[in-house]
Amino acid sequence: MNDTNTEITAEAERTIRACVAEVTGIELETIQPDVDFESLGIDSAGAVSLVMEVEERLALKTELPPEVLFEKRTVHDLAQYIGGLLAAERAGV
Repeated sequence: MNDTNTEITAEAERTIRACVAEVTGIELETIQPDVDFESLGIDSAGAVSLVMEVEERLALKTELPPEVLFEKRTVHDLAQYIGGLLAAERAGV
């Protein structure tokens, strides 16, 4: 992963953590990137809210299905996935 992709993934991780805090009411500082969404209290309704918030804040052009949280189960895993999408979008791929 090059420096640009690393920065984009870090941006995605920060944004996802902020969105999780907003959706769950958990303090941002306590949200660890390696804890799964289910443990953070994200259910199917929360998944929809979280995905919509992440898409909006990151200006993601690719629509994420809420089910992505059940495939990418942690903030870190989701950030890696979204980081790849954002890198491709920003590169015009």
